[in-house]
Amino acid sequence: MFFAAAPVVSAISLTASVGIVLIAYSAVNILYMIVLKKNAKEVEKLVSERKNVAEPAAAVEVEAEAE
Repeated sequence: MFFAAAPVVSAISLTASVGIVLIAYSAVNILYMIVLKKNAKEVEKLVSERKNVAEPAAAVEVEAEAE
């Protein structure tokens, strides 16, 4: 009932809540990027290993189709 009686207070509290959530979300994204950049070499290594494992299987399928 308080929100219906005071629309200005309601709008301010809603804007403040959305702002706090947006700031928290942005901070988490920044921290995620810092961690990702710190571990980029490990991530690249894992991706390349996974790619190398998948390539021979694709090559075998192509060779089987050619025969």
